[in-house]
Amino acid sequence: MIGLYISHGQSLNFFYAYCNILGPSCNIPEWLTGSLIRVGPGKFTVGPQKFKHWFDGMAVLHKFSFKQGAVFYQNKFLQSDSYLESLNKTYHAKTEFGTAAMADPCKSLFQKFMAWFAPAVPSSDNSNVNLFEAAGDFWATGETARTYQIDSESLDTGEKVDFTKRVKLHTATAHPHTDSDGTIFNLGTLFLYKSMYEFFKVSPKRDWQKPRYEYKYTADPLFLFHHINAYEEDDHIVFDVAAYDNPSIIKQIYFSNLASPSEPPPESSVRRFVLPQHMEGKVSDDLNKLSYTSATAVIKIDGSVHCTPEILCHESLDLPRINYDYNARKYRYAYFVGNFLPSESSPFNLTKLDVEEKSFKSWSEKDCFASEPVFVPRPGGEAEDDGVILSAVVRQTENPSSFLLVLNAADFTEIGRAEIDRQIPATLHGLYVN
Repeated sequence: MIGLYISHGQSLNFFYAYCNILGPSCNIPEWLTGSLIRVGPGKFTVGPQKFKHWFDGMAVLHKFSFKQGAVFYQNKFLQSDSYLESLNKTYHAKTEFGTAAMADPCKSLFQKFMAWFAPAVPSSDNSNVNLFEAAGDFWATGETARTYQIDSESLDTGEKVDFTKRVKLHTATAHPHTDSDGTIFNLGTLFLYKSMYEFFKVSPKRDWQKPRYEYKYTADPLFLFHHINAYEEDDHIVFDVAAYDNPSIIKQIYFSNLASPSEPPPESSVRRFVLPQHMEGKVSDDLNKLSYTSATAVIKIDGSVHCTPEILCHESLDLPRINYDYNARKYRYAYFVGNFLPSESSPFNLTKLDVEEKSFKSWSEKDCFASEPVFVPRPGGEAEDDGVILSAVVRQTENPSSFLLVLNAADFTEIGRAEIDRQIPATLHGLYVN
């Protein structure tokens, strides 16, 4: 299996401080003058111990810089506490996503026994999932509510912020969203006598307003990594997700399953939910009044509203991106990795989805696995899809290599690419810094 398996047991062992990777016929648009910065797992061993899950790998930062049609590449490990400890130990002292911390082999039997009564092993601060911007600063984050500032020029690691010391939560998503006024919103979880969700915001203004609504919505069980977008229209909240029927994909990304898959990869679909903000009606009434979607929101006997989604696309898509100028606004286009875990019958691809027409276009190349497609708007462009798609692609062939792919976002055809003669680890998320 190609795709994520390229990283199985292959920790990053080459480093570029700043190198030109422009090929002879790259055709990179000269208006691209910023940098694509990405993060993902890149070190999968601590001494003799191998991590069990792809999500466990120590974070590596990758940067592609654009200057007058030339492309430069550099990488660097995030200097998290977990990573620095891993350099000097023969065992992993902190629990990662799929690998439990090991006891210190130097401890006596009594010390190991007493450890059962000590506070739990501290969770990892390995911020290997996503990058986000806050007030002009850039941060690497994971799912543990701990985030590191990074220098967007040098990729050096800066200060660490631990949200668990500021907000009552144990975990937080790696996907905070920024409103037009600069407010950052995120969702965390708190595990006490019962599990609770914690919504929190980091605001540039010191104000607080009580939420307008306190309604209960239900839906059939599903699993998802990513929301695509959400917006309000005519007193309805519309939100789109890339969802699976169950969480079996988590098990499929254990290295043992990537090496020897025992079942076909689970398939996702793009689903649209509608949450009405008006609650006038009787039992069994559908409160969705938006004519362009078949999603339903039906009043139940207990007063809750049960939501059934519209399927916008049956293709197995994930790692969605949009033109972020349309974040929290009605939008038309979204970009995905198709067949996140590819197979012979379902090869990898990049896909552009038109959520209005429910049509899609795809790009693919044999034996390749690409990162999420990041949209970069063309300066002066007016159309939602006037720009390019950037994706870091790894090639799993006899001579493994990588390249930065540039697609025309409008027609989804290739504009150019910049080659790297090494295979960089697959990455999770990133952003374009202008």
